[in-house]
Parts: sequence; structure tokens; C-alpha cells
Amino acid sequence: MSEEPEHPKPEIEYPCEWRYKVIGPDDAELRAAITSALGPQTERAYNVTLSHTSNRGNYCCLNVDLVVYTEEDRVSIFEHLRDHPATKVVL
Repeated sequence: MSEEPEHPKPEIEYPCEWRYKVIGPDDAELRAAITSALGPQTERAYNVTLSHTSNRGNYCCLNVDLVVYTEEDRVSIFEHLRDHPATKVVL
């Protein structure tokens, strides 16, 4: 059995613009999760836009666009969003 080759880690130059896609059942709760991840009084500029809502309204997807300053910053935000109870998926 052969092992799959490791994919090289992409080289990201920081700071850089980044987009998270946050998916969950409720728009308002997702927006609250984003505020929680980034802080209510954050000095970080970010923009939240609706990307998609399912035909049956079971889920919505929000785009969060912002500048991340380091890998730790990017991963920390991702983990906070991922671990929030309102989110089902973060990309």
C-alpha cells in the first residue's frame, strides 16, 4: 500500500487579505459568532456579506473578509469560528 505524498504547506505572506466562509443554520447567530471571534470593539476592519442561503432556508453562508497578520492570527480566528456552537462549517 503506497502512502499519499504530502502536500507542501502553502507559503502565505503576512499580512494578507483573507476570507472565511462561515456556514450555519441562522444568519443572526453566525453574525454573533463572527463578532465573538473578532471582538465587539475590534479595531480590525472586516466585512461580512451573505454568500448563499439554501433553497429551504436550512442554512446560510456568510463571507468574512479581513486582513490577517500572522499564521497564528489566521488559525486562531478559524478555530474560534469553528468551535462556536452557531457554526456548522468554516472554510
